[in-house]
Order: sequence, then C-alpha cells, then structure tokens
Amino acid sequence: MGAPSHLDHALIAPSLIMQMAVIQGMHMAKKAGLDLKFYSKMISGLPASLKADQERHTRAIIDGDFSQVQASIRTWKEALDRILEEDKGLNFNAEVLSGIAEVLRDAQDHGVGEEDLAALIKTMG
Repeated sequence: MGAPSHLDHALIAPSLIMQMAVIQGMHMAKKAGLDLKFYSKMISGLPASLKADQERHTRAIIDGDFSQVQASIRTWKEALDRILEEDKGLNFNAEVLSGIAEVLRDAQDHGVGEEDLAALIKTMG
C-alpha cells in the first residue's frame, strides 16, 4: 500500500463521516416527529459554515496551534452528552454519536479538553 491508497483512505473518511452525520440528523429529526423537508432546508446552509470550520481545523493541525478555541472539546462533549441524555426517550439509534462521545471523552482524559476541537488529533495516536 502506497501514498495514493492512503490518500484515498484519508479522503473517504471525511466523506463518509459527513454523509453519516446527515443521515444521523435525519434519523433524529424523524424520531422526534419533525418535518423532514423543513429539516433538510435547515441543514442545506451548513456547508458554508462547515467549510470555514474545516479550513480553521486544518490550519490549526498543520501549524500545531490549537490556541484559537471557538468551542472546546469539553464544550462539544457536554453538548453531545446532553443530546444523548435528553433524546433517550425518542429511542433513536445513537451508535454514531456514542462513538464520537467516546473520542471526546478520551481527549478530555488526555488533558486536552479545554483546547479546540482540532486538538483531537493529539489523542488519535
């Protein structure tokens, strides 16, 4: 396996994760009885803000500078924990979110909880 296949793998990962995030959100909205067409319109505006986050995160990782904290790993973990707790009654599949919660918890355990989300790379081995 050479660099081209590793590049392919590194490109597949964010593509799959982004698609899974949309499907997870649709699943949660459906379980909550929300209008899926309305929800779909709401998330259609996300790509612009996600692009800015992607650029900020990649710049932080390349530079090794995680000091520009927009929302700390702790903040994201607390928000996700609240979502998982409050939505238990909806009985939705939370495996994707539970996996993310575990990654965030591990980062906190490794002492980077107050750093920007991009600092997760420090705990990924």
